[in-house]
Amino acid sequence: MIIAKILILLIQTFGVIAIISLIISLITKLLSTLPFGSITAAKSTFKVFNHIKNYDNQVHEKKLINKNYANIQQNWKIQDLENLAENGDAVAQNKLGEIFFLGLNTPKNFAKSFKWSVIAAQNKHKESQQRLVTLYSNGWGVKRDLDIAKYWENQFLDIKTNLTRIGDNKLT
Repeated sequence: MIIAKILILLIQTFGVIAIISLIISLITKLLSTLPFGSITAAKSTFKVFNHIKNYDNQVHEKKLINKNYANIQQNWKIQDLENLAENGDAVAQNKLGEIFFLGLNTPKNFAKSFKWSVIAAQNKHKESQQRLVTLYSNGWGVKRDLDIAKYWENQFLDIKTNLTRIGDNKLT
């Protein structure tokens, strides 16, 4: 019980990332003192903590992105997002794809969602890659094409493919 209270106090004071980093460094020091047979088990524990740290970093990054776009999100000025998107901002491109896909403060428009999702996906934005799987699989805003849907699913999952049709006009 006391350990839990101390851990909560540390997290509130220093943040989750700092505490996880501390735990990882303690595990690393512990690894150096273990006999050879225990190293495999300790390495898998270390990997789990690294996954937790990476997830926490992703959450932190998303909070920063959302904070940067908070004033735009409050007003939902599509023109402001379009200006950012046209200047290469993949987050704004994805946000436009999401707005038109879900119909947030505007009617649903799968063709516009497709347009902005393709651009963001080509800029390696994961949410847009995932949205393209849905759009292509269902034929929403674009001709239904399960091969290209599979391509974007593989891109989302970071799997290399040999699909040669990606360079043609189907993506634009």
